[in-house]
Amino acid sequence: MKSEPGYPHKLDAKFVHGADYIKFDPDGKNARLEVQSLLKDEITGGLVRLNYTGTVSMSGDMGKVLRGDADAASTGFGDGCR
Repeated sequence: MKSEPGYPHKLDAKFVHGADYIKFDPDGKNARLEVQSLLKDEITGGLVRLNYTGTVSMSGDMGKVLRGDADAASTGFGDGCR
């Protein structure tokens, strides 16, 4: 992960660890995503923790992929979390 040129805080980091978890709502309409990552900055050697969460609708192509449906296919960019 690199900071944009001109950004006041320089970062040039590599992922050293990552994990993601998916929990499905009881009604099956949505899944909850939690991602946890650790990066090491190549400039300072400092560690950066990157975590995020999201909600994924189980309708449409993304739901097919997560359920493992036989007709599942690749999803388009931005079709994941909302």
